Amino acid sequence: MRPISEITPGAEHETPPVSGLAAYLRKIRVNPQQHADDALLSRLHEGHVRHIPFEMIDAFCGLQPLFDLDAVAQRLIFEPRGGGCTQMNGLFANMAEQLGFAVRRCLSRVNGKKASGAATHMVLLIAEGGVMHLCDVGYGLAGPIQPIPLINGAVSDQGGGRFRAVQVDDEMWQIDRFEQAGGWSTLYSLRTQSYPYIDFMAPHHFNCTSPRSPFTSSLVCARPTPDGGHLLLDKVLRHRDAQGACRRRLRTVRDLAAVLQASFGIALDASTLHLLGQRLGLSAAECALAREVLA
Repeated sequence: MRPISEITPGAEHETPPVSGLAAYLRKIRVNPQQHADDALLSRLHEGHVRHIPFEMIDAFCGLQPLFDLDAVAQRLIFEPRGGGCTQMNGLFANMAEQLGFAVRRCLSRVNGKKASGAATHMVLLIAEGGVMHLCDVGYGLAGPIQPIPLINGAVSDQGGGRFRAVQVDDEMWQIDRFEQAGGWSTLYSLRTQSYPYIDFMAPHHFNCTSPRSPFTSSLVCARPTPDGGHLLLDKVLRHRDAQGACRRRLRTVRDLAAVLQASFGIALDASTLHLLGQRLGLSAAECALAREVLA
């Protein structure tokens, strides 16, 4: 099989730089000039995952999904919001290119019972220190916190997660995650072909609007941490850390607004909070509170 080192970086698909690089670095708390070493990519990846949440609130509420990178950058960098895989990885790729990395934007097919079966998930291939890495800041709680070296059979231990890259053939890889209960399972498979950002418009539209997308029928917000993280699935908040796991059921709009802020750093405008409360099936009286929560 052709080694990944022979695959060209894919700079022919660079996107025009969006503004906000300095603010982005401040938000994810990374100083590229500090600690001059070969770990900048890892620091960028972990900083993004820890400080910008995965969330698909717009898809769940039936709102127009953002795709234009300038609009995505405005929301993810300057507003208390997060995004889905195309928005998160699209922004990360653009920022990485501005810092001198060559990026390949690749399409992957997510496995799992709730997956749509379609290849709609954006992932990135970025080289650092002579090694190609799989980067994915837009998977959610079960995704990698740091880049995964694309070395066949190599295992990457990342705090609460353990990942493995497996080369299937010359053009395809799969990324596995180890679960204590069931051993290795495949998160997704990807082809190394690089696409321009515009080609992800259709997959993004599918993820945000299709009845077959898991994000239009369930609310998903996630923020990984080195030893676990937070996951909001509909009205149930799950938290996991080194001490164990716990869950809490949200019952009011005030609960919802407080949890979004405290666990994910998300602050919604009153209209979106009202709509989200309705979509979650909270009472009409509780939804009316949404317009007062931020007053």
